[in-house]
Amino acid sequence: MRNPMLAAPVTGNYQFAVYSGAYKLDLTAEPEQPQALFADREIASSYARAKWPTTHEIVDLWEACP
Repeated sequence: MRNPMLAAPVTGNYQFAVYSGAYKLDLTAEPEQPQALFADREIASSYARAKWPTTHEIVDLWEACP
């Protein structure tokens, strides 16, 4: 049963997706799912550096794709 005190996330509030970069170490051949979503780039960067200091990537989800 879902906890009524936890609101469903509003995905439009999150601009930055953090990826571990596992493919850079040949740990996966599948496309990666984001490990976390953040509204603030600095917080996303701090989180990513702490978890995956050399391989992480942060993607701006609101930026238009080329």
